[in-house]
Amino acid sequence: MIYHAEFMFCSAFLREVGEIVDYGISITMLYTMIKSVSLSGYDVDTFCRDNGLDPRLLQDPEARIGAEQHVKLVCAAAELLEDEHFGLHQGSQMEMADLGVLGYTMVHSGTIGECIYAYQRYYATVCSGYDIRLSRQGSEAVLTLSLEELSYPPSRHCVDDMVSSLVHIMIRLSGRAIEFSRITLMHPEPDSGDEYRKVLGVQPEFNKEHTSLYFPQKVLEYPVLYADVRLAGWFEERTSDVLLKLKAGRHFTDELTRWIMEQLRVSLPSISDAAAYFHMSTRTLQAKLQQENTTYTRLLNDIRKELALRYLKEPEQSIADIAYLLHFSEDSAFQHAFKKWTGLAPGQYRTIGAK
Repeated sequence: MIYHAEFMFCSAFLREVGEIVDYGISITMLYTMIKSVSLSGYDVDTFCRDNGLDPRLLQDPEARIGAEQHVKLVCAAAELLEDEHFGLHQGSQMEMADLGVLGYTMVHSGTIGECIYAYQRYYATVCSGYDIRLSRQGSEAVLTLSLEELSYPPSRHCVDDMVSSLVHIMIRLSGRAIEFSRITLMHPEPDSGDEYRKVLGVQPEFNKEHTSLYFPQKVLEYPVLYADVRLAGWFEERTSDVLLKLKAGRHFTDELTRWIMEQLRVSLPSISDAAAYFHMSTRTLQAKLQQENTTYTRLLNDIRKELALRYLKEPEQSIADIAYLLHFSEDSAFQHAFKKWTGLAPGQYRTIGAK
């Protein structure tokens, strides 16, 4: 039997809990677009100033811009270059370096599956609001792009860019031709829709409920070319450090996180328990969390998710033990919650994601 006293807490982990917060867009995400503008003969500084961006920011790889400004720049570039499929083309031309340290973490992941898990875990370092979920349907793996947490509605170009970049990341890193059986997009089909087949290798289905990529599960086991496992851990630490810097300043959230994790030793704390401990009303507590772009429910779920991911990397802990440690009423409740968080059952994650 595993007891709650065996929880291992450390300040580094307390600050790694991944609530979804709007950190904006890394300036590196503009590099592919800026190269396209420059190669077409337009003056980059003029383009930036005309669209409200200080061109000096392009020299600072740690700079970030808001989602609204990013959409404005993408649409302006598409109009300037007269490219109806600008996002589609940008995604196919993206280089791993444009993802910053996250790109190097992915390059040195052992398999495409591990690469995707790194992408899921750390994508906020380059762009917050997007959520990639991996699930299974029969013999196929499904990558679904969720836009629910975006602070500003994306343009069609932004969505096409992300879908196209995912397709080409998997092909480039594996060095293999990957046949996507289906690609579904939520937006309507634009004119000249045949361009999608040329770039993605398959004609997407438009006006669908989800934006998703379908491909054989065996692709997840494809090794990443030239990956160096000795460097993988080092780059992941650097990526984690970037994520921590983005989270700096959320003092009450961090304090509440520490308290919740202490309480998880013995019970699952409610919001009223938290309000009583911090000597405030539940309404005041909710308001303080709202100021730091989160909620009590989201924070609690994120803590349980992160603990679950860590415990599943420890083979001596059974799934039943983990459900007990995280205060789920029964194993099936934990299974349901974990699948909602990650798109996978705990056993599937342990087999593929926790290597």
